[in-house]
Amino acid sequence: MKKILTIMMIMVIGLIMLGCDKKEVFSYESMDKDWSIEIPNEYKKDKEETKDGFYFISYKNEDGGIFSINEVDDKETVVNEESIEKDLGEDSYLHIERKETLDVEGTGKIYGILVRDNSTNGYMFYYKFRVNEKIINLLIYKKDGFTIEEEGKIKSMIGNIKILK
Repeated sequence: MKKILTIMMIMVIGLIMLGCDKKEVFSYESMDKDWSIEIPNEYKKDKEETKDGFYFISYKNEDGGIFSINEVDDKETVVNEESIEKDLGEDSYLHIERKETLDVEGTGKIYGILVRDNSTNGYMFYYKFRVNEKIINLLIYKKDGFTIEEEGKIKSMIGNIKILK
């Protein structure tokens, strides 16, 4: 009886380990293949737009959350805390909850803010950084506030951005 239970436990552990192998993210590579980020599988492609010097793609999840990427050719604009605040403009509906700067090895500084959107009662993380001659904007929106676990996953995702060339 003990042998059977032991064998069953080993099989269950093996199945659990196989289940953990399942990839929970997909890799997004930029238009020019010069950087990448891993996005949770819960997000499905929603919209995409390309114009001269501009690329936009957004993903949605079942809960109405949005993850969007905006790439803009821009050799001159300085990316820093002030520039990310300036992006929000004078919109009275947007309230900055907090700012952060992530120093990602191999990528450099990624500037971010957590914003409460009073027009939708939603929250968004907004990140901005430079890759070569492009400015990258990432936006993660959620109707309700982010849990500590969700914030940790977002920071981990941003912290794993890779410069490819």
